[in-house]
Amino acid sequence: MIIELTSQHMEDIDSGKKLIVDNEEWQYVCQDGETEIDENGKSYRFIYRRLSDDKLFRVTNYLCRYGYEDYGFEVEYQDCNAYEVERKEIVRYEWVHVK
Repeated sequence: MIIELTSQHMEDIDSGKKLIVDNEEWQYVCQDGETEIDENGKSYRFIYRRLSDDKLFRVTNYLCRYGYEDYGFEVEYQDCNAYEVERKEIVRYEWVHVK
């Protein structure tokens, strides 16, 4: 399921305000993963819970970098969608050096 958000919703997320979609408050759960930063900007992924049906959604917020030495970030977004997600356990094996 994909819920379409507005740019106002994205600004509310960026400024730490409550997220209210279709007159229903969504509860902040956590930040999903690390903040990803490159020369063009940075992105954050957040998980929110819709309280009416307890469904979880991931929202990506992307900030574009402007300036060179004295730079900042402008509020821009990859998309304005909330994607339904669920938490799954993933087992990963790695080869490591033995001392």
